[in-house]
Amino acid sequence: MIDSGELRDVIEIQEFTTSTDENGFEIQDYKTMYTLRAKVKTQGTKEFMSADKSTTKLTVHVICRVRKGIDSDKYLFYNSKRWNIRHVHLMEDRQFITLTCEVSE
Repeated sequence: MIDSGELRDVIEIQEFTTSTDENGFEIQDYKTMYTLRAKVKTQGTKEFMSADKSTTKLTVHVICRVRKGIDSDKYLFYNSKRWNIRHVHLMEDRQFITLTCEVSE
């Protein structure tokens, strides 16, 4: 079980939206669904070469309270970076979820 005092970080769960402006052009943007308190832990980093440049992939585990609609199609905004949500795991007590998120730099 998670102590609520451990949820020190502020995260945003975002979804990708496409809308049309008054001129008929598509506008693509990220809309914040939830702003939550969470516990963020770095799982690891991987470095690899891609197209003659070095790329680093960071992976974190985020523990937060359960909210409807959070799945792998959404994005996590944390520490001025937009992270891809790879896995959503419901914890045993059914009050918290663990998100596995990745970002490439």
